[in-house]
Amino acid sequence: MMSITYGFTNPMPDTDEGPWKVTAKDIVDGKIDYSTARKTSLEEYEKLTAKSKPDVGDVLLTKDGTLGRVAIVDQEGICINQSVATIKCNERIIPKFLYSILQMPEYQEKMLADAGGVTVRHLYITRVDKMPVCIPSFSEQQKWSHFVEQSDKSKYINDVVRRSICLTKIQ
Repeated sequence: MMSITYGFTNPMPDTDEGPWKVTAKDIVDGKIDYSTARKTSLEEYEKLTAKSKPDVGDVLLTKDGTLGRVAIVDQEGICINQSVATIKCNERIIPKFLYSILQMPEYQEKMLADAGGVTVRHLYITRVDKMPVCIPSFSEQQKWSHFVEQSDKSKYINDVVRRSICLTKIQ
């Protein structure tokens, strides 16, 4: 149905220009936060295997430290480190659908309950891969994904309005 891997384990240099180097701390509120992500050299990026270079549309899941944060890859030319897993969906599952259900409390609780580690908590990708996921028909996934997108837009609009109101009260 899908495959799950994680990113590079070797140190990567930081540079001012080049591909984005995404870690667990850069996945926030369902998105990749490029304002906190660092860049690495193109030369080192090209040495990485495919498992460290997710494709646009792949689902990312934080697996070390801060657990269970989810995002969808939205641009080419990024690499992930070992704290992030890449889930590649096949033709039977829509990435936006998987992204949304992995954020549901039932799935978050299951992942956290199966996590290991004492000092630093870890999601084991073998356990995530075996976690039962209810997959409705493709058309139902499309409907759900559309609903989630509209809901996300609504949340964004509400946040903008709330910030605007707060700024108005401060001034």
